[in-house]
Amino acid sequence: MMKLIRPMLAESIDQPFDSRDYLFEPKWDGFRCIAYLERDRTILYSRSGRDFSHQFPELLTLHRRARKLPAILDGEIVAFTAGKPDFHALLHRSRRSPSPQVVDATPVNYLAFDLLHWDGAPLLSTPLLERRTRLKEGLVEEGPLLISPFVPTQGISLYQVARQQGLEGIVAKALNSPYLPGKRSRLWLKCKVIQTLEACILGFTPKGDSLASLALGLWNFSHFDYIGHVGTGFTDSEAQAMRRFFSAFVLPRSQLAVGNVDEKTLQTTVWVVPQTVCEVRFFQLTPEGRLRHPSFVCIRPDKRPQECTWQQISQGKDETHGKN
Repeated sequence: MMKLIRPMLAESIDQPFDSRDYLFEPKWDGFRCIAYLERDRTILYSRSGRDFSHQFPELLTLHRRARKLPAILDGEIVAFTAGKPDFHALLHRSRRSPSPQVVDATPVNYLAFDLLHWDGAPLLSTPLLERRTRLKEGLVEEGPLLISPFVPTQGISLYQVARQQGLEGIVAKALNSPYLPGKRSRLWLKCKVIQTLEACILGFTPKGDSLASLALGLWNFSHFDYIGHVGTGFTDSEAQAMRRFFSAFVLPRSQLAVGNVDEKTLQTTVWVVPQTVCEVRFFQLTPEGRLRHPSFVCIRPDKRPQECTWQQISQGKDETHGKN
């Protein structure tokens, strides 16, 4: 098999823009996936490098849609509900055994947006626009395989469309950009319609046999920085289930390595092993490095705690609070 490639990542910005030097794509709310198309099989790897091919059997014939092989694609696995990406449906699907009934109830698509290898030859140093052209010419859009659309120049208009259609945002990519595996680069810029981030769950505030809120943190080189508690967005039954789960991983305070936390929070929070990632929505970040009006969205089993960095946040955070 060809060498494993980690996805190239985008920097965050807070305002869309127009430029003749960029193309602009919708930002799909799904699972990032590097697809390896070999002569007789397709292998799917998650953003963290995990083989999750078995979870999406309807995507295991993507190699039959390529005009030349072997090839490597970058794209997103997306579930649609009423024509819109539905991350909750995708997450629910991913937690269940992929029986024919489950696959039929929540089918997924693979939206390809980059071509990294073609006919066995690497294209990582080839300019993006040429890779995009080859992608369009080399794949047959059929069944679950789609090619993610893009528009030249007009990022602001696409952002407005994304907002009107309830999409997550847009991604701007420099036309001449190479593909930088595993690197976050300003050659690619993401602009979200709704501010969201992935944070590591560091602990909880107890409430009877349940919990009132979750303590969140972002990775800062060698430790997590505390960014606040989130106490909305989950149901009572979800709160009770999380309390039962996290109670098995309580961390002695002597082993705690958390920065940017005040003494009161330190004393009132039950700290746990930092191993679980969740997605939250929020309004903005305060100068003290706290989330304003956060709301819990979901657990993200596809993300690792060390991926939850300050780089996700494009505004309101200065260097003194550990942005990296």
